[in-house]
Amino acid sequence: MNPDHLQLAKKECEELLEFDLIESSDSQWACEAFYVNKRAEQTRGKLSPGPYICQELLKFPDTSLTTKQIQQFLGVVNYVKDSIPNISTYISLLTKMLKKNALSWGKKQDEAVREIKEISKDVKSLYIPL
Repeated sequence: MNPDHLQLAKKECEELLEFDLIESSDSQWACEAFYVNKRAEQTRGKLSPGPYICQELLKFPDTSLTTKQIQQFLGVVNYVKDSIPNISTYISLLTKMLKKNALSWGKKQDEAVREIKEISKDVKSLYIPL
């Protein structure tokens, strides 16, 4: 590890200990913590979904999605939904289509898919409070 990075990591750990966000442990079972990135790009102080995720949304058709396509579309949207405000109104229209006796596909669903695609083109980063 780069000595500068090591020093920065030690400093950050000291700050976390100081603010009681983490505790030191004398346990023989204690191990180093690690972060699972889950397909997001993390830079200091912010978390943003990878641009390739938003590009995947644009590949879906705008109208008449099948049940399988709706599931796939909502799966991709799930990765970016934390970065998009008020997306639940659009997602709810599509999740209703997954129910057993769902209504037929209509203009509202077309509009919801188009709106999600449009919003996802300009996804903002989430800021991590330090």
